Order: sequence, then C-alpha cells, then structure tokens
Amino acid sequence: MENSFNLGGSYNGTVTPGFSPQYRETELFFRFATDINNGIDSRFYTDQNGLGMQERTYVERIGVQGNYYPVSSASFLEDEPNESRRRRITLLVDHATGIASLKTGYLETMIERRMFYDDSRGMGEGVTDQKRTMGKYWLLIENLQGKEEIPRLSLGSHYLSNTLNFPVIPNLLEGLESKSLKSAASFLNRPLPCSLHLLSVRTLAEPQYPGILPLNEALMVFQHQPPSCIATSAVTSCRGLGDSLPSEINFTFNVTDIRKTDLTGVSDRGRLFNFSHISVPQHRVRSFIITFP
Repeated sequence: MENSFNLGGSYNGTVTPGFSPQYRETELFFRFATDINNGIDSRFYTDQNGLGMQERTYVERIGVQGNYYPVSSASFLEDEPNESRRRRITLLVDHATGIASLKTGYLETMIERRMFYDDSRGMGEGVTDQKRTMGKYWLLIENLQGKEEIPRLSLGSHYLSNTLNFPVIPNLLEGLESKSLKSAASFLNRPLPCSLHLLSVRTLAEPQYPGILPLNEALMVFQHQPPSCIATSAVTSCRGLGDSLPSEINFTFNVTDIRKTDLTGVSDRGRLFNFSHISVPQHRVRSFIITFP
C-alpha cells in the first residue's frame, strides 16, 4: 500500500501558513477491522525502534490520544493463545507513525493530521505544517502454531520491513567505459545468516582531512533480527540462524584487520582473527572496523 496526502495545499490561489477551513481539525487514518480475537483489552504489539516488540493494551480512561503508541517499523495483533486457529495481522511501515487498537480485532495507523489545538499529548501546540505526507505499507496475514514468551516478527516480516526501510538506491555514472564495470559483485564467499542484517557500510575519513581524504578502513554495522518461531513465513530459503557467523564465511578480497568498536566507530574494543568471529546478540546492534591493504 502507498499513500500521499497534503492537507495544507493552496487556499485562495496561494500557499497559506495555515490551511483551508475544510481541512482544519482533520485526521486521516487507516483502520483494519478483522475477526482476530486479541482479547477484551485489545492487546497488540509495537516495535521498539526496530529492536524488539512491546506489548500494548487499550486503556479506556486515557482516551484515544493516550492509546496511540509510537511505531517506527512494525506492529501486529494476534489471536489469544486459547484460540484453536491462531492468526496474526502485521502492519509494516516505512516511517515513524502512531498506531492503536481501540477495539478487539481493530488495528489503525495515523496517516495525516492538521490540528489547531494540542491533544494533551504533545508540545502544547497544534500540527499545522505544509509538508506532504507520503508512506508505504505492507500488510501480512500469518498463521501461528504454538506459543512464545518473547513476541517477535516473522522472518518474512523482517525481510519486507528491511525492503521498506532500506530501499535500493540506484546510482548513475557517466563517462565510464562499460568494460570497466561489473554487472554483479560479491564481497562475501557466502550469504549472511537470515537473522543478521547489514545496516550500513561506510568508508571512514582521514581525521586530519575529513570529507577530503578517505582511509583504507570501513565501518560495518550489523543488527541481529531473530524471527518468531511460531509464525509461518513465506520465506522458503533460509541460510541459518544464530548469534555467530558460520566458520567458512569470509571476504572475497584481502583484509588486514577486523576490530570491534562502538556504534560510531570511535573506540577500540579488541581485534577479531577473521570475519567469521563476528557475533551479534539478539535484538542488538554491533559495529566493526574493516582495514584493507
């Protein structure tokens, strides 16, 4: 699903600092009404900045505004454990938003809002910006088998969420001969495990000349995304799960050093003998500095 809304627009032929009267105090949202029995307290789950899932319940006394919870990548609701046939509805988003379950079997997300007045949950002022709101969503319906203590997304949900939040960015080059380019390149001799996600790879800069001279080092950031064991997934090919890499995995080019570091690559936390010694605990993010000849 994809949407694009702008409740600001033009009024009397000009772009106004506010918005036209017919769009004042307006809130747009997606609401999915299902027959899923998620309990009388409308239990559902929201992600914690993409690192884990947090259980939420509906509290009537705090109103609608108090029952909207922040989501950065995913939310789901599922049948109660005592149901004979359990299902799960998962909503994946590509930007931070608010999600609520105001009734049993309901899941809704805010798309756009234009308010002159605060709703007692913000900064004491309304939302009157003029920017267009754009978003992409995936909605998954999955079957559940058994129970699990820690709520997690399925393997398929992780894959689709990563495609939303880390889209492929094409780059066009001019003035290069086609024979100097390769149609494909692989930096590892085998794929990473299913649950290990490569968040980013960036070349580090020379400290004395930042932004001008690059170092022969790169910062690699990994995130461990353990999938749910009870949700059936549409992903049929999996390269293994676990905190560590298989012993036979390695780079396809020469690397002189691999060191553990903090998230920004500032501190030195020890050397690794080879790439397969990289280990990332569940729901955690780890960074490593790779040095080239």
